[in-house]
Amino acid sequence: MAPAHETTTPKKALVFVPAPGIGHLVSVMEFAKRLLERDDSFSITMLLMSPPFANDVTTYVEKLSASHPEFQFLGLPSVTPPPLEDVIACPEHFVSIFIADHKNHVKDMIVDHVLSNKFDNGGVTYKPTDPDSMIPSYINPVPFHSAAKLVVPRWRGNKA
Repeated sequence: MAPAHETTTPKKALVFVPAPGIGHLVSVMEFAKRLLERDDSFSITMLLMSPPFANDVTTYVEKLSASHPEFQFLGLPSVTPPPLEDVIACPEHFVSIFIADHKNHVKDMIVDHVLSNKFDNGGVTYKPTDPDSMIPSYINPVPFHSAAKLVVPRWRGNKA
C-alpha cells in the first residue's frame, strides 16, 4: 500500500542553448530525447536564439512543443547581430560574437525561469547573487555530430 502522501524527488534541470538555426536545434533535440529515454529524472529546457539571417524556427518549435510536452522552450531576447562585414570576413568569428552577445540573456533566463522553479521556499524565490558560481555548466566547443561520433560508439561497447 502506497503512503497517503508520496514525495517525489525533484528532477535535475538541464538547459540546452543550441546555436541559432534549425540544424543545431534538431541535433540537440535528438540528443535530449534519447537522454530522457535512458533516464527520465531530468527536466529539459531549451533556450532558443533567433537566427540573425536565417528563417525563423518558430513553426518547428511549435510542433516540437506540441509533440514533446516534457520539454520547455524559451526564446531568448534578440540581440543586434555583428556587422555584415564580419560575416564576409570570417563567418566563424561572426557566429562566435553573436552567441557571446546572448550570454547575459542566458544567465537571466536560467535564474528567472529554471532556478526559480527549483528553489521556491514558501513564497520566497531564491535569487543567487552570482549565477556563475551556482550553475555547473558544460560548453560543447565542437559541433554536436562530431561529439556524438566520439561518444556514441563507446556506449555500445565498441572500441572506436
